[in-house]
Amino acid sequence: MASFGLTSLSLTRIALFASLFAVLSLVPLSPFVGGSSLLTLSIIITPTIALLLPPHEAFLSASCGSLVGIYISPISAIFGIASVAVPVTAATLGSLAYHRQRTAAVASLFLLLAITFFLMNVPFFFWIIPHVLALVLVSSFWLYKKEDVIRLSIYAFITTMIEQGMMMILAIVFLLDISALPWQVIFPVALPFMIAERIIGTAGSIVLSKSLAKAMPKYFISQSSKR
Repeated sequence: MASFGLTSLSLTRIALFASLFAVLSLVPLSPFVGGSSLLTLSIIITPTIALLLPPHEAFLSASCGSLVGIYISPISAIFGIASVAVPVTAATLGSLAYHRQRTAAVASLFLLLAITFFLMNVPFFFWIIPHVLALVLVSSFWLYKKEDVIRLSIYAFITTMIEQGMMMILAIVFLLDISALPWQVIFPVALPFMIAERIIGTAGSIVLSKSLAKAMPKYFISQSSKR
């Protein structure tokens, strides 16, 4: 089966990571400051999808996984159905940057827009320091061609910060106006939670992606296929 560029192996990978995402959506990780929802352990799956799947598979896997995750774990739907955009954007752009290096500019542009949008609405520079670091890395690290844990770690971090950037945009659009707390309280209080979550997302995805690639090397995208 190869319709729309999808083989049986592709569908298996998509189903595998969609299932992992949905299941880990049931595992709470930290509160979402300013809202009534919870972030879940599924944040380690989004960068893993980006690292191990090509862009079209990453898009489909994140889409299916997040939709099922919202259904079985409504508490994880921080922004309602719009929450799907968070892992889908990160997995797709992260995969484009990692596997299709010539399109890394798309991830750079998104991070730049997210940072700009945030500062236009919330003048709290400390929050976007990790996003600025991710922007610098994705804009320059495509020159680093060696396939090693350094490159893997960099792109895991970039992907999880794209995810946070999308979450940041949606928080401003959906939550700031209705929250009982002002941004001067929400973002300073949430900052240590955000940093801890991104560390967990990055570290967890590195361990998981390396373990899966080592255990089943024939089932994931070949390192030699990157260009």
